[in-house]
Amino acid sequence: MISQRNLSSYPRVLLRVTRNIVALETDTVLQAVGATERCVVFLVSAFCASANTVAVNAVFEFDDGSDVPISRHPGIAAGSGYVEGGSGSVPLAIGAAGQDLLVTVSVPTTGSIQVGATVQLIRA
Repeated sequence: MISQRNLSSYPRVLLRVTRNIVALETDTVLQAVGATERCVVFLVSAFCASANTVAVNAVFEFDDGSDVPISRHPGIAAGSGYVEGGSGSVPLAIGAAGQDLLVTVSVPTTGSIQVGATVQLIRA
């Protein structure tokens, strides 16, 4: 387990990764992680276009073969979204060595969904 004290010894290089999705996506890599790295997730977000005609499900997770959920929303309405996490000082989740950050979304019919995460890659 990495304590907040240990995490503060790493350089503060935060990455903002985003992806615009227009179709069903299952376990799509949002942030690839090397075998000797860990992904620290500070914030996740998902925003639906107002053109969507259905509510869209979104799941952020780490990949370990069985998927480890970080955050999920059961149905984001058209023109709305959600953010989970904070300012970048307290992690929302920390993956194990080599676990990619994945996203799964249902079909955003006639529109799209913008997903994103603020992450830091650290040595395992």
